[in-house]
Amino acid sequence: MRSKVEDRHSCIACLTISGPREFVEAVYSSLHPDNLEAGEEIRISETISSNLYKVEVSVKGGLSSAFKTARSTISEILNLLAMLESVIEGTA
Repeated sequence: MRSKVEDRHSCIACLTISGPREFVEAVYSSLHPDNLEAGEEIRISETISSNLYKVEVSVKGGLSSAFKTARSTISEILNLLAMLESVIEGTA
């Protein structure tokens, strides 16, 4: 049984990407569909402007669980960015 103190932890991770509008829109288009389904303990918010895309991952729960979930989510986003980078470099 988890204690009430353990349930009060949260972990917030933020990733900001900037660049030309076309690049920012490509990143947003690549990542956005994956952000539609999130568990109850996780909140993912996005902000997009002409040259900036920001993703914030907020996870509540036990400290270890919140940290692992936030880290896993950011890792997935970074892996998708690496694939996008490979596509861009392959066609450049």
